[in-house]
Amino acid sequence: MNPTSIKSKYGIDAESVISLRSNVAIIETHAAGKAIFKKARKSSSNNQINNHRFKNEMRIYRALQNASFKYLNTPKLIDAGDSHMVIQFVEKQPDSHVDVGEFVRAYLELQSLDVEPDLWFDFKNQIVRGFGYKGTIIPIFTLSKIIGISKALKVVSLFLKLTVQAPKLKHRYWLHGDLTKHNVYHNNDGQLFFIDFENLSYTRKWPLAEVIQRCIWLKDGGYGLRIDLKMLKKYFAEACPAVKHDLQKINIKTQFRFSLLMQCIQNIAIAKSKVKRESYQLFLDDILNNEKFDNWYNININPLI
Repeated sequence: MNPTSIKSKYGIDAESVISLRSNVAIIETHAAGKAIFKKARKSSSNNQINNHRFKNEMRIYRALQNASFKYLNTPKLIDAGDSHMVIQFVEKQPDSHVDVGEFVRAYLELQSLDVEPDLWFDFKNQIVRGFGYKGTIIPIFTLSKIIGISKALKVVSLFLKLTVQAPKLKHRYWLHGDLTKHNVYHNNDGQLFFIDFENLSYTRKWPLAEVIQRCIWLKDGGYGLRIDLKMLKKYFAEACPAVKHDLQKINIKTQFRFSLLMQCIQNIAIAKSKVKRESYQLFLDDILNNEKFDNWYNININPLI
């Protein structure tokens, strides 16, 4: 991508272009200054999922533009067409530390985002981005090469069992899908921003999934887990009455088991570190075994709740 091609194809007067990926670039514009330019990939069988993610992000940004938040800040959608969008570039504050309270208050607003329903698009979103994809497709086609097909099928079986058991909640809860330090940070004015919404999808069963996953992580150096439930407790404390009513219907232990199963699937599938991958494989063994998980939960979680 270069300024001339962006101007001729999309009518955007870009002074300079720094390509990040084949379809994403940082551009400098006369009107809006620094911005993120994204374009849809050319239609092909290999790019259908990426194109869906593009359309999903466009849909979410439009919903965000129409919403009003007290705590949540998101980049503005500057320009959009059928095959491109220009998004405000948000400079990250150096050494940005996100407080648990401010994160939870903003995250609760994101979860309650009002997105216009689209039955076909929402169904497709669950298939290519949601838990259905992560709990069935990834184990069968990716995890099976690492942990073996037998254990991969046990993962799918547990995923389906937990999904059937969990009650369907009244409200939709939007999950970000990629809550890393690169996507949640303060800008130079100290405002907390959430960015990058191409993986956003909703659930009516697992509202605590991402919060629980941010409460449990590997110890420095690898083996063993660190647990801090401060964020989960804050979530319960800050939730609005409608959310609290939904939360009364859920089984916390099942929420933990499902959330940690998803965490193991993701980390085993993408971990580059052998130690990290092996650590999550050991933890996965405990999650798959009813007795082992009960013991782990009763020792590590029950006393902290």
